[in-house]
Amino acid sequence: ILHLNFGIECNLACRTCNPYTSSTWINEAIYFSSDEEKREIIENQSKIKKFYSNNNFYKQIYSWLPKIKEIEFLGGEPFLIKKMWDMLHYMIDHNLAKDIELIFTTNGTIYKNIDVLKKFKKVTINISVDGICEQFEYLRYPAKWSKVYKNIQKFFKEEDFNLKFILTVSSINIYYIDRTIKFLNQFTDKIHLNVVYYPEYFSIINLPTKIKNIVKSKLPHQDYNYEQEQMNSISNIMYSKECNVNMFDKFVQNIKLHDDYRHQSFEKIFPEYYEYIISNSK
Repeated sequence: ILHLNFGIECNLACRTCNPYTSSTWINEAIYFSSDEEKREIIENQSKIKKFYSNNNFYKQIYSWLPKIKEIEFLGGEPFLIKKMWDMLHYMIDHNLAKDIELIFTTNGTIYKNIDVLKKFKKVTINISVDGICEQFEYLRYPAKWSKVYKNIQKFFKEEDFNLKFILTVSSINIYYIDRTIKFLNQFTDKIHLNVVYYPEYFSIINLPTKIKNIVKSKLPHQDYNYEQEQMNSISNIMYSKECNVNMFDKFVQNIKLHDDYRHQSFEKIFPEYYEYIISNSK
């Protein structure tokens, strides 16, 4: 299996992401950074551009393709990146596609070139969805839920693809993952929960015990299956350490700062959860 990343080009600045994996995050990150942090971000972008403009990198990758059986494309947003599509066309033109399985992790904003994907032996598409409706738009700014929801419906009409959801679990959306999972279950029960550990202020570990107890009571309870196993894991992770009060306060501060920058409102989008957050903060 080849895990392949063609850069950080992305059309979203998800709340739990950063300028090192999403190009859309760069300006916002620089706005809140110290001079030293700004230099680090700018230098990193320069290194990334230099690396992915090196033809030797692509020559090496292409030389491996005849022996590769499975490729996982990461991002950024892979469906945005032209060099990825160029490689897929190359594999089709050189009669390699029929023997290669593809895996994509996508934010769901792009639905295109489906006929290209169908040329391959097997295609797995992991669609990242951390909330629904207005909560999705808050978490995966500046995506529009109406567009992504339509794309999800289109993807699930394609019988040739293996489709899954990836739900990133953080201190921002943990209170509502029961709602999100219930919605996604209408499409599939293949939902992988990706727990945020870093930055620490977005980790569910650093929620006050009172909030943890409320969240635990809301987690879906089902007969034993993979989904229930993940719920148990979420609970175990959440209680694995005591809340770091400084991290929780930083979480509250971060929400306020980026709400102002993006003209969003955690209070309006997550009203019940907001009350618990405020009552447990300084």
